[in-house]
Amino acid sequence: MQLGYGKRTFDNESADTYAGFDNSNALGTKIANYNRTSTGEGDREDTSATFHWDHTGDQPAETLKFDLRISTSNGGNTSQGVNDYTDATLGDFRDFRSSRSRTGTGVFSVDYQRNVGENGQLSAGTQTTIDDNHAMNSSVLPDCAGLINDPRCSANAQLNNDFAYKQIVNAAYVTYQTAIGEKWIVQGGLRSETIDLTTRQLTTNTTG
Repeated sequence: MQLGYGKRTFDNESADTYAGFDNSNALGTKIANYNRTSTGEGDREDTSATFHWDHTGDQPAETLKFDLRISTSNGGNTSQGVNDYTDATLGDFRDFRSSRSRTGTGVFSVDYQRNVGENGQLSAGTQTTIDDNHAMNSSVLPDCAGLINDPRCSANAQLNNDFAYKQIVNAAYVTYQTAIGEKWIVQGGLRSETIDLTTRQLTTNTTG
């Protein structure tokens, strides 16, 4: 059995100065000047667990194996910025962005193997894989109350999204091989797999 855990946090700050110029004339007249300050912070937490069990049977080359692997990852970040224009007629501009995500994966498998007869070998097994994920991204502009007609305040649906999906994959197999003479091996097998996928677009309240 193996267990794992990790956690980290981060933050950042920045300050920048920008200037815009009109290059349609030889003088290159300055048309806009602003200072931008931004801050951000985030966190991430990861966990994992692995369980493994082997059994040796009474028959020649007979083995039975169980494996279970589970992992999760949860975290997100937020950031906000302020554009402070030197031209008071333009007004200051603020933006706020956030994102959160959660992922979970589980894999369970069983494998069995044994010899059959003098030269044959039989193998069979099954595996189930589950993926469960959820991601949320948003972007808001809290200072738009006085700038309704400003194109910078237009809603951008592409920056706001809440999406989740769950996928379950079930697979099973059986193979048989036998030696023919000293140089040849004949092998045959069958594999079956099913997939169940569910998606949820919570932003638009749609499922698939």
